[in-house]
Amino acid sequence: MTFSFLQSKAECAELVRRILAICAPAPSSALSLLRGGLGSSAMNSSGADVPSDSIRTRLPTGMLLLDKCLRGGFRVGITELIGRAGVGKSQLAMQLCVIAAKYEMGSIYIDTEKKMSIRRLREVANARAKAFDTSCAGVDSAESFQYQNTATSNIEEMDEMQDGRYKDPSVVLENIIIHSPGSTKEMLSVVCERLEEEILMRNDDASSQPKTCEVTKFPVGLIILDSIAAPARRDFGVETAPQRVAALFQTAQMLKRIADQLQIAVVVINQVGMIGENLLSHHMTNQCPAGSDFVSVQAALGSSWHHCVSTR
Repeated sequence: MTFSFLQSKAECAELVRRILAICAPAPSSALSLLRGGLGSSAMNSSGADVPSDSIRTRLPTGMLLLDKCLRGGFRVGITELIGRAGVGKSQLAMQLCVIAAKYEMGSIYIDTEKKMSIRRLREVANARAKAFDTSCAGVDSAESFQYQNTATSNIEEMDEMQDGRYKDPSVVLENIIIHSPGSTKEMLSVVCERLEEEILMRNDDASSQPKTCEVTKFPVGLIILDSIAAPARRDFGVETAPQRVAALFQTAQMLKRIADQLQIAVVVINQVGMIGENLLSHHMTNQCPAGSDFVSVQAALGSSWHHCVSTR
């Protein structure tokens, strides 16, 4: 085992400066926050200064109208995606992983439902690369669906092309780390015990890899939790509601800290549930036409979880 010691007062001062920059970062002006910056400078995983202009504070979705509504995309912090089963929440999450690789950011995908399709993820990466004229040698075209270019507006294509190029699917898949916890306990182990260290190690590997390296590694810029409701619904009932709330708070607290300190966008997918009987009766009476089979739903996990997210 090799130890390296600080040799001078200047090295000690530099170490203290880097520690302070991470543990007690300098405040930012209101104007810099409004413009989407992070102040005059920030720190990367190795402690070096990074100009605010070089830090991406929002991750685009690849859909121009949605990006306009989100003012550029998913921002640093916790964003919750809510929707009925089959509306495309996981598909959007996979597309975000592909887009993150486009901006040279890696992703961590926590698949609590164990339904993630690697083949589908590869198809998404291959389709977007083909749509914007990027080499796709790493994927067998016979296994991939054909991207419908007619569904994409010229404005959106121009916006995509001006902001970098999509990576080869093999590069995309290499930069997506997948966890598949089967219970709330396993999910807490991943999020609270292993996630931060894993990100720091990955970022360090990305910053120190030689330029001649065949496999390109990107620092982590995106975390997907798909979904937060699945393990909570499996492991907790009405009688264990306090334990469920504690687990949700612990998960949210860790994800918020990682997002804030490491400047990572966290996207949490949530399921939906039926609205309470009284509220449902009122909603159906006042808003639904006679004979409609529409059923009102609301986000799962209740108000305790709703206060944990930054954007919904």
